[in-house]
Amino acid sequence: MIKRTILLFTGQGSQYGGMGLTLKENIISKKYWALANSVLKKNIRDVSFYGSNADIKKTNNCQMLLFVNEYISSRLILKNKLIKEPTILGGFSLGEVSAYICSGITNFINGLLVINQRCFLMGKCCDIHKGAMLAILNKKGLDA
Repeated sequence: MIKRTILLFTGQGSQYGGMGLTLKENIISKKYWALANSVLKKNIRDVSFYGSNADIKKTNNCQMLLFVNEYISSRLILKNKLIKEPTILGGFSLGEVSAYICSGITNFINGLLVINQRCFLMGKCCDIHKGAMLAILNKKGLDA
């Protein structure tokens, strides 16, 4: 039997207030948040750590926050050998982009630029076409 390690990344909707706060003093976390703030010319680190739920839910914020947090987490997981080197990276919606970038195909800065453009385009679409997401949860389990 071949054992494989899979690293999966989440998509929009999994964001929450205080994302990344427990890692704020970590050197890798500091490096990538500073780089993200510099490239994007705004302090998204503080939005992730201290932002209101309304700010975090905004498409132009939450996708970037998820990406940066996922990137930092993946770097720390691999650096600290919490898992063996993944053979497969995947994701759900935005997580697909995170997986692509975390795989090393391109670098963190290019990832920021791609996701920033994605946020801009999705924000424009949301301004034109009002809509919402819906999740249907079965509290009793899948067999009910």
